Amino acid sequence: MAFKSSTKPQEMQQQQHAQPLQQDLLASSQPKPSHPPDSSNHVLQAFALPVLQIVHETLQSWARGAAIAANTPMVSCSSSRRCELNAEDRDSFFSIKDGVLCQCRQEKSWGGARATLGAFAGKVYYEAEVQDEGLCRLGWSTLAASYDIGTDRHSFGYGGTGKKSHARRFNTYGEECKQGDVIGCLLDGDQGTLAFSKNGRVFPVAFELPQYLRGQVLYPAICLKNAQMRINFGQEPFRCGPPPGYVGIANASADVTRDAATAVAAAASNSTDRQPLCIVLEPSRDLAEQTHKCFEAYSKYLAAPSVSTVLLGGGLDAGAQLKALKRGAEIVVGTPGRVIDFVESGKLPLNKAGDVACRIVWDGGKMFIVDLDATPTYGSC
Repeated sequence: MAFKSSTKPQEMQQQQHAQPLQQDLLASSQPKPSHPPDSSNHVLQAFALPVLQIVHETLQSWARGAAIAANTPMVSCSSSRRCELNAEDRDSFFSIKDGVLCQCRQEKSWGGARATLGAFAGKVYYEAEVQDEGLCRLGWSTLAASYDIGTDRHSFGYGGTGKKSHARRFNTYGEECKQGDVIGCLLDGDQGTLAFSKNGRVFPVAFELPQYLRGQVLYPAICLKNAQMRINFGQEPFRCGPPPGYVGIANASADVTRDAATAVAAAASNSTDRQPLCIVLEPSRDLAEQTHKCFEAYSKYLAAPSVSTVLLGGGLDAGAQLKALKRGAEIVVGTPGRVIDFVESGKLPLNKAGDVACRIVWDGGKMFIVDLDATPTYGSC
């Protein structure tokens, strides 16, 4: 089985070395055995305890951030907030200088980053100058998206090869770009549309935001492969300028923008917005129920903050499952069919679940790994 969390890799590594919480949970919940131990329970414990630990410590970290934010005066003027590439929200091999110059010299891998300021309404714009002949892709993404923008359901990109991309679907759009060209990125949060431009020429609408992303904060996002770009968020005069009605995101009103640090703290402090941080997929309802019971058995010993689990499985009352999700849950355990149905219908938000925890699913002699942000992957068993 495999596990991923929405924490950063370095945080996850530190958390996984902290064993006391797992030992305390085991000691608190394990009665004296009256019969030989069930080996399957040991397997579930080995999976569930690290998951609970990482989710719980992530919530604690966010709560500390929320407390700090609560004691920090809110800015009332957008001019006092800087919009730049976020050194805390990037791939390790993606270099940033002065907040606007970026470079990735990997020849086989894409490296990316997001900006510190995003928008959820209004009409905002930023542009980027291509400074060499490497590969580039830029656009918009939520904080839940991969840095390889355009390859999941939470990001939208336009590349120098003349392709637009979303959820790993690449389609011809606009024109190819070369060194010296300026690519513009336009977000109309009111109409829910995204478009791009080249050297001031605006191309038709590239994307209409799906319902599950309407009203979500979208951040400027850039990814490069052996390339360099200079980004202008509006902190200096634009070379090509936004079309009428649009404003540089750095100069947009505070009423339609949000900085990344505040967004994370606000999400953590909003008890009515408890969304899943982790999704566990099981091949059958029986296994999903076993895993769900295991999470519940240990999570009841966690407090400040608590961790809740919801079961999504075929053959169960979908209405009751939806009500449970609306009450709030940090962990979702379910079968692939029901989970995918809830995601595609917008009932299961993935804003905080940047990654998915899963166990290998066997179906008809095939290995079936469900990726909610892309096309399902199959392989021979």
